Amino acid sequence: MTTVSQMSDVTRGMILLCLYGLFLLQFGCMMTGVWKKEKTKLKYCLSVLVITGIVLLSFRDVNQKLFFNRLSDGKIIEMKISQLPICGVILILLSLTILTGIMIWHLIHYERSTLTKSAIKESVECLPMGLCFFTEQGFILLSNWKMEQICQELTGKDLQNGNVFWARLSRDQITNHAEPVWYERTHCLRMKNGEIWSFEKQLLKMDTKDVWQLTAVNISKLYQLSQQLKKENSQLTEMNQRLRQHGENMDAYVRSREILETKIRIHKEMGQALLASRAYLTQTESVIEKESVRKRWEYVVLLLKKEAEISEEKNEWKQFIKTAEDAGVKIIVHGDIPTEEKQMELLMAAAAETLTNAVRHGGADQLRIEIQHVTNWNIFFTNNGKKPESIVTEGGGLGSLRIRLEQSGGSMNIFTKPEFVLAVTLPEKGVEYDTNSSTDCRR
Repeated sequence: MTTVSQMSDVTRGMILLCLYGLFLLQFGCMMTGVWKKEKTKLKYCLSVLVITGIVLLSFRDVNQKLFFNRLSDGKIIEMKISQLPICGVILILLSLTILTGIMIWHLIHYERSTLTKSAIKESVECLPMGLCFFTEQGFILLSNWKMEQICQELTGKDLQNGNVFWARLSRDQITNHAEPVWYERTHCLRMKNGEIWSFEKQLLKMDTKDVWQLTAVNISKLYQLSQQLKKENSQLTEMNQRLRQHGENMDAYVRSREILETKIRIHKEMGQALLASRAYLTQTESVIEKESVRKRWEYVVLLLKKEAEISEEKNEWKQFIKTAEDAGVKIIVHGDIPTEEKQMELLMAAAAETLTNAVRHGGADQLRIEIQHVTNWNIFFTNNGKKPESIVTEGGGLGSLRIRLEQSGGSMNIFTKPEFVLAVTLPEKGVEYDTNSSTDCRR
């Protein structure tokens, strides 16, 4: 079996070189453990380093003697390192190499799985916000590149004292480089590039000493959204004021509308009472009873005193025909009567006013109603009474009728030649109008 003494000088030199390399690697691992302050890894590295050092010193002096004491017979066996077989040397080198690899793997695993100073520094540097820690005296403990960049942009100098930098921020001593703004009671600065940065200082209580934390956050989008929200709130406030004013105007409009409808109904009831009285006084036969006429006037009086409720007839058209017959007037209708409630209401108002005027001013005993329906309802009222001698002046009845028709989207025209004609146009459907702007509220 080949021994160490039989190896060539080149082979022995290669073995020594490998041992020196392993020794240096192990020494570096041990120093890394000292720097990381990892006691468990440090003990392991030191043990392997001592073993490697002993082997290295032994191979430098191959004639060194090793003594083994055999206790059975008291003989002493003397053995030199030069007598070790080559396979033993290779086994020793392989074992030391494996131990060194284990040391390196443990250090790499510790570096990757343990939060070290370099990891903290690297993480802080990657933050998109500015971050700085300093003592009560202003000494900088940790600062990332973003805070350094902000300080350089605002002051033109490097960040060396946290208290000085905060004093300049809080006292607005950097107005030449940035514009101070306020966002929700927070001091902010608008940079030259338009970005809005918010700065905040906070005290951190540590075990041994207090540390101040200074943060800088980019709130450009948040500030823009807040300004947009303020603008929208202002617009909503104006809209709310307009809606409130519109509500007040609507209340006034509703009151005026109710007053107008009350006037129209009073005018209608008085007209019917007058027609019944006229018919009663001019009748030759006892057709209309005195008690019926008296009850009509009593109802009108109570209505004027606001002591009677205005009753809605179930069928106003039949009631209108009956009233006309009581007054001695025959109603002749050409065309279909509208069935929509709003249109029927306007038709009844126009028919009642026409009937009253035909009897009162014309002495008529016939009232013709011609109804045409294409896109709108066109209704023409004529009578066989005396023709008007002058221009017809719209009084309370006709004036109220015109207002009511126009507010509903219709119209009214009066013709006197060749005969008296009251032309009324009703919309296809009821249209509500804004009394202030005279525009269609459905738009």
